[in-house]
Amino acid sequence: MKGAWDKQLYGSVQRITNQMHSGVPVLVEAVGVFETFIRENRYSCGFAPATAAANGTNTTTPQQHSSYPSLTQLLGQLRDDYELRRKCQQQGLAISSRYSQSKIGQ
Repeated sequence: MKGAWDKQLYGSVQRITNQMHSGVPVLVEAVGVFETFIRENRYSCGFAPATAAANGTNTTTPQQHSSYPSLTQLLGQLRDDYELRRKCQQQGLAISSRYSQSKIGQ
């Protein structure tokens, strides 16, 4: 049986995929399991954790050297770029179609 922490993390991923299923762009903070989720799914609407954005590194972990925009930058990009919004919607729908409640947390 998975622990409460695992259940909380995977439950959060489930909430993300449920939101993606609705067809709206979902902004995902690139931290912990969520960074893995963004990277593995090549999702375009990930943003740097507030601490990384605040110190100007925009890097989540030294091992991965993955760069993401800050939340403010991503919101500005989404406001100004219809194609990015559409891309995030399409990616989200594709991602959510690969996940189901029965697959999350197994």
